[in-house]
Amino acid sequence: MNGNLSSRMLQTFVNEQIKKGAEAIGDHPKGLSLYNEKKRLHFVMIPKNASTSISIAALTSNKDSWTISTAPSLEKVRYIVILRDPADRFISATNMFLTTGKMLVNNLPLIVNNNLHTVDCHYQPQHMFIDSIPINDIDFFWYNKNVAEEIEQFYNLNFNHSNLDLNLGNKLVKEIDISIIKTLYAEDYKLINSVKFINI
Repeated sequence: MNGNLSSRMLQTFVNEQIKKGAEAIGDHPKGLSLYNEKKRLHFVMIPKNASTSISIAALTSNKDSWTISTAPSLEKVRYIVILRDPADRFISATNMFLTTGKMLVNNLPLIVNNNLHTVDCHYQPQHMFIDSIPINDIDFFWYNKNVAEEIEQFYNLNFNHSNLDLNLGNKLVKEIDISIIKTLYAEDYKLINSVKFINI
């Protein structure tokens, strides 16, 4: 399967879940993940945390079999979750919208009285995407340019590297007021400081 086809499959699944009334975070069904039945793994997709790149690389693999799913599962499984520094993630989302022509869901995020107002999933706090998953069943990885390879090695997986692109792209915005981000994403920082990462 090629990258364009798997990307369309993923978007079709997302659209179907939202039409069915699945709980969503912006335009992202809560618990959206890829499931590998043989390894009993869910890769939980958090926007701007390499989820699209890794998902396409997994779905186009000739050696591993992944299906698009939602978590949590009723079965005993492990969940792969990538967390990213909230400031870096906010900057990445902003640059994506400024440089790629991707459309925001509804409107630009607004910051009013130290509260973030947006429905776009790329700006939603990371903890919201995993709050229904038992934390003891999650294997946390810290976002970096090698995170896909680190996940592959840890679980003995085989991603399709021709469809794996963690290109950081153009950066119009390079820094942001960290004190605002620490306030807006306080729960994410609390989560990050409370878990052990497999790759650091």
